[in-house]
Amino acid sequence: MCREGFLFGRKGVFYFSFMKLFKRLFKRKQKAPDKTIAPEQHIEWNNLIASYSTSVSEPMPMPKPLSEITFIYCLVGNIVEVRYNESEQKTFMGTKHFSPGTKVYCFPPQWGDGYEKIKVIGRCRKSKRFITIIIASKNVINWRLKTVYNPYIIKEMYERGWGYEESDKEDIIKLAASLNNNS
Repeated sequence: MCREGFLFGRKGVFYFSFMKLFKRLFKRKQKAPDKTIAPEQHIEWNNLIASYSTSVSEPMPMPKPLSEITFIYCLVGNIVEVRYNESEQKTFMGTKHFSPGTKVYCFPPQWGDGYEKIKVIGRCRKSKRFITIIIASKNVINWRLKTVYNPYIIKEMYERGWGYEESDKEDIIKLAASLNNNS
């Protein structure tokens, strides 16, 4: 015979006393009051909730709605003319998705890889539509700051990338300078 608390009961039928298990696991143990902590050091929940609700009710600066944004600052580069693939021992014009010289709009650094792989938006080689893909940064040259007015790029970048503030502009200038020096 199987005892209560085992997975299998009589005659091969699943039997498990969940209530007894939960009672054992979540049994409340009455703790003796800690005499080392002074009563004034105990947290008063009402005061904590009141202070939290007042700090939450203070107005926070809200970003502009997407419909009001007319431009954003963005890091832009061009796809290399010729790249060499070491594994195939061949040279290729541009990349698989972008033709040589295509302007790509680059997202800010998102991974801790030193900006080796980057997320970009650009016009596809074949369909000429905007696509968003991840490519190697060594396939992009001529890094620069650009003011973008295209609504599609603004929507994609503003939600997950650059913005319209001067701090974004300064960050892009620094990043473009370091990328141009490394090329």
